[in-house]
Amino acid sequence: MSGWDTARFILHDAHHVGGLTRMDYLPLTPAGASTLAAMVTLTPGTTVVSIDLEKNEFVLHLLDLSQGEMTLDTIRRDFVALLAVLAGERT
Repeated sequence: MSGWDTARFILHDAHHVGGLTRMDYLPLTPAGASTLAAMVTLTPGTTVVSIDLEKNEFVLHLLDLSQGEMTLDTIRRDFVALLAVLAGERT
């Protein structure tokens, strides 16, 4: 979703349901989790609300919870896997 698509979605789609969800960020280190949080927050439609270092998970706000599992799968595939490789960690 681009920034323009996000704005249009917010302004014109009265039927969307946004909300919070959780996502683990293993096998990333705390530094990797911070980088991932920045990457996710810069992605239109997603924001990291908090990072729980003890549980190794994020609380995320998604603009469209109906796409929640797909969004989380995409984050894991496109971001977590890349960061793990860059850090020499395994997914």
